[in-house]
Amino acid sequence: MNIKNNKRKIYFEKQSQDRLCGLHCLNSLLQGPFFDVVTLSEIALELDKRETLLLKNQTSVHENVDLDGNYNIQVLTGALKTYNVSLFPIQKNKINEVLNQKGDLLEAFIFNSSTHWFWIRKINGVWYDLNSTNKAPNVISDFFLSAFIHGTMDIGYTNFLIENLIPLPDEDYYLELQSHQKLYGLDDIEKLKKEEENKRKGKTGKDNVEKESEKEKEENDGKFKAFTGKGVSLEENYSNYYGGEEEIEDEEMKKAIQMSLEITMMDLEKLIPVEPSTNEDGYNIIFKINDLTLQRRFKAENTIGDLINYCKYNLKSFKNIELMENYPKKIYSNETQKIKESGIGKNQVLMVKQLI
Repeated sequence: MNIKNNKRKIYFEKQSQDRLCGLHCLNSLLQGPFFDVVTLSEIALELDKRETLLLKNQTSVHENVDLDGNYNIQVLTGALKTYNVSLFPIQKNKINEVLNQKGDLLEAFIFNSSTHWFWIRKINGVWYDLNSTNKAPNVISDFFLSAFIHGTMDIGYTNFLIENLIPLPDEDYYLELQSHQKLYGLDDIEKLKKEEENKRKGKTGKDNVEKESEKEKEENDGKFKAFTGKGVSLEENYSNYYGGEEEIEDEEMKKAIQMSLEITMMDLEKLIPVEPSTNEDGYNIIFKINDLTLQRRFKAENTIGDLINYCKYNLKSFKNIELMENYPKKIYSNETQKIKESGIGKNQVLMVKQLI
């Protein structure tokens, strides 16, 4: 289908500081404000009651919704069942089989990590990425679809196939939308995309100038300057992840890898703990990564995993990393171990090695 002839407005919910991505996921999937916090909380509460009855006198910890409003798969499944919508998990080695067998009958997919839900759906023959952390819906080409789905699984997302979706709502359903609920036409999506590209091009040029100025200054005065994480290219991260040096020529694959990287960085940012103030007791850690340097304070209760996530986020790379000190030689690999129990000093320099 020629997407230029697709006149239907796409319903989209934008996530702000909340963790209600599961709620936004359901509504954008069904293309309307079908659910709210109260409705989903009632479903979660009912699941809690059933679990309590099932376990009887045993102590039970319910995880259907956390204090921030992040719902689990049982709640989303229960909500979809009210509209007879089906949800099936997909294994990585079955993706191509599903894509080939279902073909034009495919309707939607939902993706989940430990901290985020997002989804893609086909509407009038066009695939849309309806991730609530985006500014607006994004169009996904049929060719890009397979690379997109594989990319999410490569970075740890669990994927679900959605079937038996209800018919799209008519225009009357959108008369009283809230500020985070929007309708976008293809012209709107294309305009936003061009604005983002122009902004990114302008910012990249500015960053390069700033980078040269910073380098010049460091060479002149020899002062320490922490790595800011700017200026990391897509081609560099592709090579880091796949272990190759060749240039990426396929634009669709570039988009797939870029999307995977952005999703990974979004998840990592949420995992990085709050930095303690200078008045609080903490650990001042300097990370050495080849010719780059990072420096940050952490709490004693933070873990080795927190240190690793901080480094990976700032490197903007798919590669796993290893933390070590040279003298005496020691590797810190237990990600659940607290810093105060690891033997790391209050003012510590750690070497960071990127693994193949």
